[in-house]
Amino acid sequence: MKSIKYILILPCANMVLSGCSNTAPVQNHTPHAVVPQIKQEKRKQDQNKLAEAIVVFKKGMTIRDAEEVVVSYGMQVLKVYTAISESTRKPMLHIGSSLPMEEMMQKLRKDPRISSVSPNYKRDLYKSR
Repeated sequence: MKSIKYILILPCANMVLSGCSNTAPVQNHTPHAVVPQIKQEKRKQDQNKLAEAIVVFKKGMTIRDAEEVVVSYGMQVLKVYTAISESTRKPMLHIGSSLPMEEMMQKLRKDPRISSVSPNYKRDLYKSR
């Protein structure tokens, strides 16, 4: 019975001791000075990222041919959508490029072997305003 008393007393003692702390939360008096730095770092990170797009090629092309077209433009294949490519008989690739998005899109849209090009932007669900 004595052991039960100790078990009940210890959690209560912890709550009492932790509640009696004299330290106040640290307040940042210059929150506006930090925000521009964070935004600037975010812009630098975004510039270093690849421009990404989803490319659908015309019927009659194989996945290997489509990959060669992408590589010939100096871009890289990030993912091949094999199931969609086989069911539609149109190769569909997720590609990346170090070029700016608009320049990449213009190059790819001029190619007669490509059916469609869509930018693949990454979105943040909880983007701060």
